[in-house]
Amino acid sequence: MNELVARPAGAYAVFKCSANANPPPSISWYRDGVPMSKHLRKFDKEVTFRKFSMIMDQLDTSDNGNYTCVVSNSVGSASFSYRLDVQERFPHRPIFQDSPANVTVKVGGRARFECKFVSDLQPKVMWLRHFAINGSYSDQYELPYVQAVQSTDTNETDPYVLVIDNVVFEDEGYYTCLAANEIGVSYRSGFLKVLPKEGAVAQSKKAVLVIESHPTLFITLLVLLFLSPLCLFIMLRCRQSKKNIEEAQNIVLTKKIILERTGDVCCNSLPVVKIDYKMVSPLFKKDILTEYELPLDPRYEFPRQNLRLGNVLGQGAFAQVFKAEAFGLAVKQQTVEKKASPSVTVAVKMLKELHTDADMTMLVKELELMKVISERKHKNVLNLLGCCTKGGPLYLLVELCEKGNLRDYLRAHRNHSLSGYEEPIGSKKAKNLTFKSLIRYAYQVANGMRYLADLKCIHRDLAARNVLLTDEDVIKIADFGLAREIFDESDYYKKKGNNVSYLLI
Repeated sequence: MNELVARPAGAYAVFKCSANANPPPSISWYRDGVPMSKHLRKFDKEVTFRKFSMIMDQLDTSDNGNYTCVVSNSVGSASFSYRLDVQERFPHRPIFQDSPANVTVKVGGRARFECKFVSDLQPKVMWLRHFAINGSYSDQYELPYVQAVQSTDTNETDPYVLVIDNVVFEDEGYYTCLAANEIGVSYRSGFLKVLPKEGAVAQSKKAVLVIESHPTLFITLLVLLFLSPLCLFIMLRCRQSKKNIEEAQNIVLTKKIILERTGDVCCNSLPVVKIDYKMVSPLFKKDILTEYELPLDPRYEFPRQNLRLGNVLGQGAFAQVFKAEAFGLAVKQQTVEKKASPSVTVAVKMLKELHTDADMTMLVKELELMKVISERKHKNVLNLLGCCTKGGPLYLLVELCEKGNLRDYLRAHRNHSLSGYEEPIGSKKAKNLTFKSLIRYAYQVANGMRYLADLKCIHRDLAARNVLLTDEDVIKIADFGLAREIFDESDYYKKKGNNVSYLLI
């Protein structure tokens, strides 16, 4: 019996094959009886083999089939099979077929709203009830006052239908169906009108006759039945209004960053970064809501309030770097840890305002890789000092290199003596670099790359613009946005036909 693995098109699948054996076993993967090493996916898509797992990304229907893991040694062999089922999907936010119809019921009756929409992706549904505060249905920012009355998270039998039993006059108002998936959010509203019972109308006519014939009795009943409870009603009303103001919040849509580690737990294999869609309703109380919710790492987490941002040092395609002062940061150098000074000057890397989920994924991958690289604090590699993941955007705190990148530094200090002109006496132009300095820089770059090679990490974008220089002329290899780890592989092969921008000779 094969284990079913169902995935939507464009997603990825992880096939695990853990085994303990003595002597150590070898693992082979097959698709429909054909070894995976001989099987080429369409469009030259890659297959990543780890120690006890196989990862296939960018799935499509051509990847459907049976995948078998065979574990064998000199004693014997065992196998386990998966059946991959990839389904096409329509990438669009929920599309409403019809708005929830307006409903008119009498007091004590049942009101029923139905939410009809189409969504190829798994949707989340939430029903919201609009209410007024001080006669207004929205705040000063034109955001509505709403209260969640039902959602898919409350284990309802049919979350697409909202049923209100024993309707009272206070239930009258607008009700909104909010549907969301990974692509976006859609919503439609309907109005509930509550009418009095027929018997109540007849009783009101009789009451008018009694009032006309016994005015004194009417005044007495008015004082006893209305004026006395009025004070109690006003007190309860004020208390309820205050409670509604405290609980009224806007529906916030957040994205949760998930780090899924697929390799052996004892190795430093990098996790797979996923972004999960998450809705936060007014029922949940949170002090600070951000666009992304990231997992907390106590080893590197730094208090955001202890960081003071300064000027911009530079920016790239999707990120920017600021100079900052970190108060109370303990900086490690080699194996010795300095005492926390009042403030440490650092560089802070963050995303630009107009960024995408793909940019966020790349920055999180770079953060996880720098955690592995910075374990031993090599002097020729830009080390991670900390990060801020809670209460705001993601910040990466790294070492500050005052002289900037090596490319600009070499251009500013290159030799101009071949032009035939001598520099005037007292010129403040930067001094030319000596051949000895260039050899020292080259040695430090090689030293840092050897450290990355020992970690089985390929930089893939080594260039002078990605090499930084400190005031002490110490080289720091930086910018690991395109780096790749090969912890479970002895060699790395480039399978695609694109040009390699930089080669080490």
